[in-house]
Amino acid sequence: MLTADLIKPRLRVRGDMLTVDMIDPANVHWLRTAFELIALFQAQVGQTAAAWESAVERYEGERVDYVVVRGLAKVSRKSLETALFADRPAAYILTEVEQDWTPEALLSRYNLELSRGVLYWSSKLHLEIHDTYKDLWRYLKLFKLMFEAKAIDDGYSLELDGPISPFVRTTTRYGRQFAAFLPALLLCDQWQMAANVRPPQGGHEVLYRLDDTTSLCGYFKRSGHFDSQLESDGGVLAS
Repeated sequence: MLTADLIKPRLRVRGDMLTVDMIDPANVHWLRTAFELIALFQAQVGQTAAAWESAVERYEGERVDYVVVRGLAKVSRKSLETALFADRPAAYILTEVEQDWTPEALLSRYNLELSRGVLYWSSKLHLEIHDTYKDLWRYLKLFKLMFEAKAIDDGYSLELDGPISPFVRTTTRYGRQFAAFLPALLLCDQWQMAANVRPPQGGHEVLYRLDDTTSLCGYFKRSGHFDSQLESDGGVLAS
């Protein structure tokens, strides 16, 4: 999961709008970096998590783009919880993981995790969906999100309470669930999202918009094939 320090440098605020500085999954520089990080992780199989962190630090070296490198390293560890065992986190032993990363997939997932992280600072979120209702309702229920929905001419309009809404009490847990929900939207063919966000850098609330033209790639399954690990895997932000 991406931590706040790895997300904040990638946010851009212009007026009342917030955007995320994503990376191009086709960029040769980042493809090479992703390939090297995947290889680095595989080389650490059998070593401790502490050894992995040290290996990443050595790999960073004098690179000025270390924020992205650290973010990619974090993302590459998803599903890692099932690949570790020990009493102390630093002593966890890395074993082979089920996630078979390709450089392109790792870069795409990094972009998704950045966008998920933005929602952790949202007070409310407005959605309009025009298809795939069944999957959306199921994921709303799975993540136990608070929302109101009303029918519109060709779909539904939804208002969701965000993690920093005054109506939310368990901010941290709800924030993880709220941000984890984002890939459910990517199952829809026609949708628009507008999130009221208070940037961690401070200042007034701004809007973060996404719609079905986004280049983000999801990984949620459709209609009844829910993964029991989704909730634990969905966390995107740690303090």
